Amino acid sequence: MSKVQITAFTGEYYFLSNYCTCPITIDGLTYRSAEAAFQAAKCSDPIDRAAFCTVPPNVAKAIGRKIKLRDGWEKERDGIMADIIHAKFSQNPGFAQALIDTDDAELIEGNTWNDNYWGMCGCTRCRSEGTKGLNKLGKILMAERARLQAGTPSRLWMSLLLVHRAKTSPSPGKGPVWPENALGCSLRLSASSVK
Repeated sequence: MSKVQITAFTGEYYFLSNYCTCPITIDGLTYRSAEAAFQAAKCSDPIDRAAFCTVPPNVAKAIGRKIKLRDGWEKERDGIMADIIHAKFSQNPGFAQALIDTDDAELIEGNTWNDNYWGMCGCTRCRSEGTKGLNKLGKILMAERARLQAGTPSRLWMSLLLVHRAKTSPSPGKGPVWPENALGCSLRLSASSVK
């Protein structure tokens, strides 16, 4: 029996695309799409990142191709994408449920524009050359889906929780007061959910 594959983030699966319109708040800035948030993350200056808040995803991508990348971008981009995808689905419950509803389908960001890093290009040239895409976005989405299905906190949330635990202690007779994290979501994990 073959595993179900979703090979294009279009139609009923457009919600998987980074171009899908949905508000995403990161570091106090609200973007119109995951693509805009990702392109903004290439900037080291918060003022430059804010310029991406109002632009549609195609414009954000075009601007993102022309800006000077922040130091360490190539090493950090996968983790940044994972954090943005987590923000997208944790802040948009309807999308989270739709992602869960993909069950165990393999998510493949199929495209025809030669993106073999985030997806798998199916253009004639890539197919004839036997190019196999890395499908990084599809893998990140599947990891986020697994987290949602299991109720497991993300890498960013776990890091923030550990920092918070190192800096604070609970008030006598009360549980810890959780701060807002970098995504604008309150951390409300019980001690028993983290080992």
